[in-house]
Amino acid sequence: MQSMLQQYSFASLERDEYGNDVGVSAKRLPVAYLLVDVPCGVAPGTSQPRFSPVATFPPANRPLQSHLQSLKGLHEHIQNSPSFLEAMSDLHVLLYLATNDALPLTIEQLEPLLQAVRTRDEDAAESWRNEGHVATLLQLAACDHNSPAANSSSDSGVWTCQLCTFHNAAPLDSCEMCAMPR
Repeated sequence: MQSMLQQYSFASLERDEYGNDVGVSAKRLPVAYLLVDVPCGVAPGTSQPRFSPVATFPPANRPLQSHLQSLKGLHEHIQNSPSFLEAMSDLHVLLYLATNDALPLTIEQLEPLLQAVRTRDEDAAESWRNEGHVATLLQLAACDHNSPAANSSSDSGVWTCQLCTFHNAAPLDSCEMCAMPR
């Protein structure tokens, strides 16, 4: 026991109320050493934010039924936005454009749009919208939005519990997992 305590290099040994040898560290670590200043940049008050503060496109990391990223969701997001530039000024839209399954865009194809979002240039965003690969993707989104299968898929199948995110059968009025009402 004595040799084991010596290998941890305690400064002194004391006995506790039960007669056990207890090592006591000679140096206590001040809490101030654990505090770390993390500088962060703050944009000046006069500049506009690069991304829209009222983003409505679903985030990529929310696998709930009402938050799925899809071509239909992209089309609805563009239709509900006041302008095309405003619709594209959403980080989740930009990520979806680069990672969607139908027609992912490369960084070289997205570069003009990123520059338009960076400079808030409405004309550059509209000219990017008319490029061939973008027009194809937007046409696919419009077709997916107008298809009868897309409109009926939300009515049948499953619904997601808002509390526990369990996917329940459509006819149920309460969650099978947590018993909360629909």
